[in-house]
Amino acid sequence: MTTVLRNIPHSSISMEDLRHIAHLIHNIEVAEHDKSLWTAFLLFGTGKMTKQASSKSSKVITTATTSNEFNITSKVLFWSEQVKSKMKADGDTVATDSNADDHNACLKYVEDVLKKYDKQIVDYQALLKQTKE
Repeated sequence: MTTVLRNIPHSSISMEDLRHIAHLIHNIEVAEHDKSLWTAFLLFGTGKMTKQASSKSSKVITTATTSNEFNITSKVLFWSEQVKSKMKADGDTVATDSNADDHNACLKYVEDVLKKYDKQIVDYQALLKQTKE
């Protein structure tokens, strides 16, 4: 917040302006946090989450498995229950006919959620810039 306020003359800042700026900064940080969570859902769902350091230990989680005996590499595709329940709550249904349909539905939904967060961040940043002027 200090960097945001640095370029604004102190005499022109009202308490209401400060509240509005703080609210916008908070909204940006919340949207960025939510976006990082949904990015993790995307990485797990597409099998691209290869390792994740735990904050409590140096344990590594690997989602790609390799069988040297058969020279086969397969990815674990995992869509969390949070993704599926959010889809149902939003009126999107998870296909149950085949894993490919289920995967594609989840993938599209998560990509749409990430686009929504990107738009929110851009919109809040534009409002913040406008408020500073």
